[in-house]
Amino acid sequence: MENKKIIFWGAASQAVVLEELISYSGSEILAVFDNNTAAESPFAGVPIYHKKAGFEQWHAQHQEEELYFAVAIGGEYGISRLEMHDYL
Repeated sequence: MENKKIIFWGAASQAVVLEELISYSGSEILAVFDNNTAAESPFAGVPIYHKKAGFEQWHAQHQEEELYFAVAIGGEYGISRLEMHDYL
């Protein structure tokens, strides 16, 4: 399978579930983003950035790469999931 470069928005339990699913594809998680500034990356060796400002700073250095994303926001936060999907 093709190794795709993926970013996650959301650093809690939903990200862990999604990581398990994508691990079978051979894809690579480049970074995790979260609005909670106290959140830590759930994955060893994968950096975390906070809020849209952190994403924009990171993305400025990765604009030439073909990137995929997963919105890892679970539970009752459907509106937040849709907003982040539209943003990304």
